[in-house]
Amino acid sequence: MICVFVVQAITAAFIIIVFLQYSVGNQKTIQNEAFIEYVVTLNKSYNLGFDSWLESSKKNIILKRTPQEEAMEWMMKFFDFKNKKKYFLQRYALAVLYFSTSPRNWKKCSAISSSVCHESDYKSKRFLSDESECRWYGVNCHDGYVTWIDLTHNGLRGKIPDELRFLSKLELLWLSGNLISGSIPSWIDSYSNLQSLSLYHTKMSGSLPDEFYRLKNLTSLRLYHSHFEGRISPQISNFQSLTWFWIHQNKFTGGLPHQLADMHNLQSFTYFGNKFIQQNQDLLCNLRKDHHLEHLWQDCDSQGSCACCSKCYQKHLK
Repeated sequence: MICVFVVQAITAAFIIIVFLQYSVGNQKTIQNEAFIEYVVTLNKSYNLGFDSWLESSKKNIILKRTPQEEAMEWMMKFFDFKNKKKYFLQRYALAVLYFSTSPRNWKKCSAISSSVCHESDYKSKRFLSDESECRWYGVNCHDGYVTWIDLTHNGLRGKIPDELRFLSKLELLWLSGNLISGSIPSWIDSYSNLQSLSLYHTKMSGSLPDEFYRLKNLTSLRLYHSHFEGRISPQISNFQSLTWFWIHQNKFTGGLPHQLADMHNLQSFTYFGNKFIQQNQDLLCNLRKDHHLEHLWQDCDSQGSCACCSKCYQKHLK
């Protein structure tokens, strides 16, 4: 009850500040500080665990024309703070994603009216429309919370913003076929329910962080034709539910970890066009013979063939 009362009190004060901001000399500072205080209160009251984000992101909210500041301004104007505060963070996170990814280049359903959007479709409302964010293009929800984002091949440019960690109930994240850059963030393990991750055909790079291997509910992982590098960790065996594992045409190095042998549910594994130095053919052949691995795509050997793959490719290093 106390937490609810505190949030209600802060909400009331916040709404008053929003209305007063236009008559106060230093309106931008007041607006920014009120917004930050509101997020801090929600974080403490509901034990959301976003303390580190708050410390690092305050400057982005305060600085002019950052995606965070643009999202804040939009929220201040259009969000129903009185009745929908439990959806505040997810709507803000999606707004930051929008402003972070060059919305003028979006192919479908940006807030810009010139972009194509079949709004007669219940699930194809424009981003930043006054509709529920659950009806925005590429977004699905369960019980009001965002569980699905599919913005594949939609002209996005930029990096995945840290605010996306607020979508802790996410089960599917597909951003493939876009000019998304940067690396997989260390907060990726916030998505404890994530089942499908697709970041193929992007400009993303870097190694897979340790936190990535905590996504134990993953069933589909598609990172191919990007710029990822480094070694595949032995922690790959955490992915016991993984069926699709496509990492071909990247820059991964080292050997395939022998823990792959424990991934008995794997049905499709593609890893050609990387810089692996050891391929553990016996391990892969056993997965093909004794378990469910049907599709195995790898580099051809010196004879132009492979021991037990379903398809091989002439080796070409990036």
